[in-house]
Amino acid sequence: MSIVTTASNKKVAVPGPVAGTRWTETMVRQIGSLAYMWAWPMVNLHNRRVAFAQVPGHGLVGGVMPAAPINNITMLSDYAPPEQRFVATPNQDVVYGFGILSLDREPVVVQVPDFGDRFWVYQLGDQRTDGFGDLGAMYGSGPGCYLLVGPDWDGEAPEGITGMFRSPTNLGVLIPRVFMDDTAEDRTAIGPLVAQVPLLPPICR
Repeated sequence: MSIVTTASNKKVAVPGPVAGTRWTETMVRQIGSLAYMWAWPMVNLHNRRVAFAQVPGHGLVGGVMPAAPINNITMLSDYAPPEQRFVATPNQDVVYGFGILSLDREPVVVQVPDFGDRFWVYQLGDQRTDGFGDLGAMYGSGPGCYLLVGPDWDGEAPEGITGMFRSPTNLGVLIPRVFMDDTAEDRTAIGPLVAQVPLLPPICR
């Protein structure tokens, strides 16, 4: 029997295999595959945090993938190019942003500009890549400043905060997506909007 700690810091007893159980090669392979699938998102995001901790400022990895220092966001200004191989099957009708969250260091404030009737969504993912907040046009979210906090944060939201979302893990990811028509006119129109996303929000002050 083993004692494990859950995400909510509760200790629970987990029974081991029945004495005398014979572990076949097939069983070991299946358990190994399940363990890999379960742990891969957490290891992947941990590795990204290690890598992004070295990022000195806003920029692009390989000229195609938005990168920013921890607890910041970098936005693209156009669709993800076909050379992009860091993320599988990206949407082809949105402008992407990306940021790694380390909420044990500090809460993070993200700004949502007034996108008008344009579709937009900010994907908020914990270390397991499970969503921890509904922030987007389809949820009826409005423009403003939103506070992202970790599981142990017990402060109070400062004045000017529109809403708050709590991640069950300190490590997370923030991926804004903003719809753009494939026209020169909409590329011009969307530029000032996506440029506001990474900035320290003046409307929060």
